Amino acid sequence: FKLKTGAPVKLLLAGRFAWQTGEVRTAWEQSQHREDIKFLGYVGETELPRLTAAAMAMVYVSLSEGFGLPLVEAMACDTPVITSNTSCLPEIAGDAALLVDPFSESDIAAAMEKLFNDPDLALFIKPERLPIISYPYEWSFGQLKEAALLSIEFVSYLSFCE
Repeated sequence: FKLKTGAPVKLLLAGRFAWQTGEVRTAWEQSQHREDIKFLGYVGETELPRLTAAAMAMVYVSLSEGFGLPLVEAMACDTPVITSNTSCLPEIAGDAALLVDPFSESDIAAAMEKLFNDPDLALFIKPERLPIISYPYEWSFGQLKEAALLSIEFVSYLSFCE
């Protein structure tokens, strides 16, 4: 992306380094654009929305995801999203994101380049394109509680069968 566009943007990586981060560190060390890659570490809940809202895009190419909360957070900040075409992420993102192969650097770079070169595309993939349904808190909590209880019962059943 940086080689093709010469874009004056920075790659900001938020979150602490935890397990399986050696490849990330190695890629940074070998990058010719190290000065444009910033490791922010932990970002607090008051700063994260401001950081996300200021971003050209949220690039979230997870290989395995349970729900995709970072996508929802980015959409709430009206930030365009680039995400994986795997796991639950296409379902969460719908038409409000550019979907990429998370194993393809060229696919990810091409999506970034599209967003950078076409400001109208960012308008097209806004979250308001998603059919969002509002439910009262009590209904949502009730559904969550019921799902949790069913999960506990199922796990208990599995443990009993062993």
